Amino acid sequence: MISDTDSMEITNYAIVIWISAVLIISFDVVVIIGSKNLSSRVFCLLSFITSIWVISQGFLVSTTVAETADIILRIQYILGIIIAICFYYFSIIYPHELKPSKKSYRISAIIILIYVYLYLFTNDLIIGVHEI
Repeated sequence: MISDTDSMEITNYAIVIWISAVLIISFDVVVIIGSKNLSSRVFCLLSFITSIWVISQGFLVSTTVAETADIILRIQYILGIIIAICFYYFSIIYPHELKPSKKSYRISAIIILIYVYLYLFTNDLIIGVHEI
């Protein structure tokens, strides 16, 4: 239950989420050590950002403070945009090791900046959190 006094309630569910994130990061380390391909490195970046998102999910499940849950949720949405953009780059690069254009990087940076602004500094996309 989200309240204003307690800070966290670590449950088995949160622990399983965090263990999953550690396994994803371990997989990333193995792939980075074993492969020098551009597609492998972009995949590891995608996977690493996904693991950060998973870690934040564990914190969201564990928090009992509404303000903290609101901040974590906003961060999760930003990470979701970054994951989508990383997946876009991975789909361009794999399997032929093609490099994305510089215009593509600029457009992606603009998209990320717009959503960071909308998620962190406005209530246009997220008004608040409510336990369901």
